[in-house]
Amino acid sequence: PINEYSVIAVNTANENENVVEVTDLFGRVVKRIKVQGGYSEVQIPRTELSKGIYTILLLQNGQKVAVSRMTVIE
Repeated sequence: PINEYSVIAVNTANENENVVEVTDLFGRVVKRIKVQGGYSEVQIPRTELSKGIYTILLLQNGQKVAVSRMTVIE
């Protein structure tokens, strides 16, 4: 669960641009962040997300390569 912010670490072998998508339980994209290849850390402030469960997707060339979940609490 996150309180103030969540840090998402992304480590990819390719040097292309990658995308981190945060979706709600209904599959709606609530945040989309472009990250460069290699190692990156993305911070998502708690204030940008409502209470709930979210899916975090890592996309490379439009293809899902990793999936994770996070819970936002009050």
